[in-house]
Amino acid sequence: MFDTPPRAVLLDAGETLLYAPPSTSAIAAAVAGEAGLPFTAAEVHAAWNGVEPEAQTRIDAGERSTLSTERSQRFWFWFYGRLLTKLGVPQGRHIALASAFYERFTTLDTWDLYDDALVCLNQLRQAGVTLALVSNWESWLESLLHHRQIHHYFDALAISGQVGAEKPDAAIFHAALGQSGASAEEAVHVGDSVASDVEGARAVGIRPVLLDRSRSLAPQPDVPILHSLTDLPALLGLA
Repeated sequence: MFDTPPRAVLLDAGETLLYAPPSTSAIAAAVAGEAGLPFTAAEVHAAWNGVEPEAQTRIDAGERSTLSTERSQRFWFWFYGRLLTKLGVPQGRHIALASAFYERFTTLDTWDLYDDALVCLNQLRQAGVTLALVSNWESWLESLLHHRQIHHYFDALAISGQVGAEKPDAAIFHAALGQSGASAEEAVHVGDSVASDVEGARAVGIRPVLLDRSRSLAPQPDVPILHSLTDLPALLGLA
């Protein structure tokens, strides 16, 4: 438990509050199946994992895919092209399939809340803390928040596609703090990425909490790890 409860709680969106059920791999396999390519979710998952290190290299080199629709499309069409290559799909089919993938994953109904998200949001709201969303996502995330009826929980929104900066850049955290009226020392940030969430928050003086739903992340020094948002209010001393 934190010695001092926070005044503001900053929350990541993807893989923290929201996900694409049953999984991104299963959805991609379904889209491929609609095009006559009967891949299993396991096959897509393996290929997806194979592309992710290449994607991380591009991100480490400075690519910021959520800052505009054009950047998003460029990045994801590249990603889906690499995915299809690993699956052995002929090059001539890549553009149409990448377009189908992109359309499905930018459709609001594709995304849903984790079962523990609403319970946690309600408890935090009842505790009287300021809530801020800090997410690397295109600007349409705000429409998704309305669609899933959680927009009203947040006092501040720092969405990279709107503020022009992605985690771990300090600017997106400062945007959230500025809107919430809290100092870095009064805030906690919760997310599922060591690089974006933990390191980004720490760099600006915000206390981080790592959410590891898959129980696959390595422990980080002096960083609490949760496996469900259900345990967050108690950890913060708010329950």
